[in-house]
Amino acid sequence: MCDIPDNFDSDVHQIVEAVSGKSFRFPKELRLGATFFIDIEENVILGVNKSSSNLDIFVLDNMGVFQRAGNIAFQPNENGSSICVTGSGIKDIRYGSDDRYNKTNPTKAFYMDLNVNPDPIR
Repeated sequence: MCDIPDNFDSDVHQIVEAVSGKSFRFPKELRLGATFFIDIEENVILGVNKSSSNLDIFVLDNMGVFQRAGNIAFQPNENGSSICVTGSGIKDIRYGSDDRYNKTNPTKAFYMDLNVNPDPIR
């Protein structure tokens, strides 16, 4: 069941219910094509798009509204598959534990810091 938050304004917001049953505010003009939404932590929601094989990443802004911060797309290639990460919310990328890319030592992980515009669409 979807509980509408007290600060919901139908002129500028839309309500999305995550698989947890919790409801969250998103900008009304934001086109949401996800099959379902997963609230990962208090300020991050993933929108799973099964038909396009990607994940939308939404981050909570300072007004309590979730904004799109990025996208992770899974794509086939000649060697199997690849992951493409895009988004205006990518603030920084760090490779492994030393924060630097080193082509002689293969990267086992990379970390991305995400944020949304400090004055996002409400």
